[in-house]
Order: sequence, then C-alpha cells, then structure tokens
Amino acid sequence: MQIALIPDHDKLKYKELLLLGDEQMSMIERYLWRSDLFALLCDDDAVAITAVTDEGDGNIEIKN
Repeated sequence: MQIALIPDHDKLKYKELLLLGDEQMSMIERYLWRSDLFALLCDDDAVAITAVTDEGDGNIEIKN
C-alpha cells in the first residue's frame, strides 16, 4: 500500500470514491479544487481517498 498525492488534472477520476463521503457533486466541488487530494493505493487501485484543505490561521481540515 502507498499514499499518493493526486494532481489537479486527475482529481475527477476519483469521483465515485469522493461521492461516498459527500453525496452531492456540488458539495465536493466547493472544496475539491482548493484541496490536496490523497489516495490510498493497493496494487495501483485507489481504495480510499481524502481531501485536505488549508482553512487559514493554521487550520487544516479533512473534507472527505
């Protein structure tokens, strides 16, 4: 297993996993493009995903 940082141009490839955490794409789009997206990979397949945002003032938030 490994954790990979997903580049912006690949973020929508993980739409199905993101929708498990937030049921509406409109909600995901509120933070997706300003977040770092990380995938837990097992044999090159993503088994988990998380979006992490910098909310300012030293606050980091896990969104998905």
